[in-house]
Amino acid sequence: FRSNINGSQNNGGGDAGAGTCTGPALMAAKRVMQNLGGKLSLFQSSLPSIGEGALKMRENPRLLGTDREFTLLNAEDTWYKTNAIDFSRLQIAVDVYLFSPAYTDLATVSVLSKYTSGTTYYYPAFSQLRDGRRFEYDLHRALTRATAFEAVMRVRATRGIRFSNFYGNYFVRGTDLLALPNCTADSSFSLDMAYDEGVLAAQAITVQAALLYTSSAGERRIRVHTMVIPVTQSVTEMVESLDVNCAMNILSKQAVDIAQKTGMDNARSRVHQTTVEILKFAMSGGGIANQQMYGGMNQQYRGQYQQQQAAPAADTPLPASLLLLPLYSMSLQKCLVIRGGGDVRVDERAYFQLLLHNMDIDESKVFIYPRMFSIHDMGAEIGLPADNAGDEGDDCPTAGPFRVRLPSILNLTYERLQSDGIFLMENGHDLFMWIGRAVNPAILSTLFNEKSLENVDMTTLSICAENSDFSSRVAAVVAALRSDRKGRYMQLHFIREGDGYAEAYFARFLIEDRANFTGGNLTYNEYYSHLMRALAGLPG
Repeated sequence: FRSNINGSQNNGGGDAGAGTCTGPALMAAKRVMQNLGGKLSLFQSSLPSIGEGALKMRENPRLLGTDREFTLLNAEDTWYKTNAIDFSRLQIAVDVYLFSPAYTDLATVSVLSKYTSGTTYYYPAFSQLRDGRRFEYDLHRALTRATAFEAVMRVRATRGIRFSNFYGNYFVRGTDLLALPNCTADSSFSLDMAYDEGVLAAQAITVQAALLYTSSAGERRIRVHTMVIPVTQSVTEMVESLDVNCAMNILSKQAVDIAQKTGMDNARSRVHQTTVEILKFAMSGGGIANQQMYGGMNQQYRGQYQQQQAAPAADTPLPASLLLLPLYSMSLQKCLVIRGGGDVRVDERAYFQLLLHNMDIDESKVFIYPRMFSIHDMGAEIGLPADNAGDEGDDCPTAGPFRVRLPSILNLTYERLQSDGIFLMENGHDLFMWIGRAVNPAILSTLFNEKSLENVDMTTLSICAENSDFSSRVAAVVAALRSDRKGRYMQLHFIREGDGYAEAYFARFLIEDRANFTGGNLTYNEYYSHLMRALAGLPG
């Protein structure tokens, strides 16, 4: 196995004159496993090209950023969906690992995991030095995490409530039975609820999810979760209880569905229009939430949002529960899954769309709006466990099981970066460490054993935790952030100021700056003003 993976790396994804017979290999595996079920892992380093399931090169850079790009994000060959459904029937989940430096048609191949409750992992241009640790972690996690086999899940609710859509990796039998050959500790499912009848007279509604499965010990079990949700006739009370992170999780998955059906422009328009409709409803509902700031906001944003509340473009201040909605809405529109322009490769976009469809609320929160920290000037208490962190009067964010203190969260704008500074960003899938050209050599020496990063291969860089108290605390911050994302290994990418492509990739996550595509060329302050004009019925 190791020699095959290393061979794929050394050959740059395989001999250009050779092909890969993915389809026949899958059919052979199916015949071996059809009476057993379980998990099938597919390791693919090039576009399937021989026998059944062979795919054509359909990547077309001229379609990127156009209203036809979405056609590349949908599976081309029905062979994969047909056999994925057959794998699901046989209780086989398929995990897909993709390593190619070139186009692999991830949108089509990932259908195998989508309909079998499996997982897709993507390591473009796999390098053992750069990606080996991530691959090792992902594979170990996939093979050892708690797993329910031969599972089916059904969600029921109070009469009059219906579920109009489900999100995640599954196959629907009938109308509401989710077939899940594997259901793991990292599985996540979301759903849209609708109420079609008249006024809801009940004091509460009930939602119940039942999972029938076989444990790893061979025991057949059923696990039931029941939620009783109170009903209110007060719009104000309902708005006050709204969880903006949950709302954005659902809205982002709806936007991905629209992007795959009609294109990224329509998806971004839907996000913006939904934001306008939510705010109009909340601000005209006869009452506004109290002025206590949303709990996740850092101190810098508190003053900014307080000033925005007094903006003359809106007659009524935003409810406290929705203070971050404009920021998150703009961030989602600039996110890799639906952002415009031609700087997102087809396989990359397809991968992140699939990933977002399976994110829980904590994951989607930082994926939609990443967190950026200042490292070079962090206080002496940062990187250490804090028993009192999160208590009343203590706004310090923490991460990990030991509640390690994190630096203050910064705005996602290039203006916050300094040439003499080091900044760490987390987006739930990757970590980025941006290093300025004028950083103190003493800091570089204690962190990386390098007095200067000129002519240093950034892929070989690593944090030397044992060098000093400072470097050990930086390493502790990184480890704590990783421990909060157990489902996947967050790889740390080192980016040197001025390094062309790497810095441009990093800049895509600085969502409060202007982006180079139609609809994304607004800063956050400009977008907020645009939103307030829309609420006031004024021209954009």
